[in-house]
Amino acid sequence: MPSQHLMMELSGFGTWRPNHGRQALLLLGAVAAEPGGRYVIAADDSILKILDLKSGAELAALAGHRYRVDAVATTPDGRLAVSASDDATLNVWDLEARRGLHMLAGHRTGVLSVAVTPDGQHAVSGGADQFLKVWDLNSGREVRTLKGRIGWVYALAVLPDGREVIFGSGGRLRLGI
Repeated sequence: MPSQHLMMELSGFGTWRPNHGRQALLLLGAVAAEPGGRYVIAADDSILKILDLKSGAELAALAGHRYRVDAVATTPDGRLAVSASDDATLNVWDLEARRGLHMLAGHRTGVLSVAVTPDGQHAVSGGADQFLKVWDLNSGREVRTLKGRIGWVYALAVLPDGREVIFGSGGRLRLGI
C-alpha cells in the first residue's frame, strides 16, 4: 500500500522512506496527494516537489514562487495542482506536463490556504489580507473576492456541493460560483 512509504510528522517535517531504505528529510510547508495515488506533491520551501509514491523518486521540481509555499491542493481528476505562497500569489500547475499554467495575483499579502471545488473548475484562496478569493482555474482569472470580518485564513475547505466554504478563522461564507 503506497501510504506505508510516506510518514508525515506533525511538527511540519516529513520523512520520506521508500522501500529500499533511503531516507531524506524535507521541510514541508504543504503536502497534497494526487487523487490517483501515483504521487505526492510536497512543498520544500518555495519549490514544489513531485515524489513518486512507490519508489520515492523525485519526478519533478516546480519553481515559480519567490517565498515559502504554505498550501497546495489538487483537482479531483489529478490533472492540476494549485500552490499558495507567502509571496502573495498562487500558481496553477499542470501535473502531467510538469509545468506552470497560470500565476494568480490579487492577494495583498501572503496566501496561507487554498482549496479546489469538487468540479475542479475553481480554487478558493485565503490569506493574511483577510480576503477569500475565488479563481477560475482554466483562465487564471479572479472570479470574486469575499470580504468581511474574516481574519487571517489559515485553512479552508470547499463543501461537497461546491457552493460553500468553511475557513480556519471560524467562519462560513456562501460562494457565488
